[in-house]
Amino acid sequence: MNADEIVRAYYSAYELKEWKAVENLLAGDITFTSPNDDYHIDIPA
Repeated sequence: MNADEIVRAYYSAYELKEWKAVENLLAGDITFTSPNDDYHIDIPA
């Protein structure tokens, strides 16, 4: 998959609330940081 296909697949799965598909599209070591003091949110192993 190229980057464009990944983004489209992620957005589609998110809209359909297919959370397992969303999770499968993310890298295993991903961490999120938001402007709301939510630092280093990751996917539980």
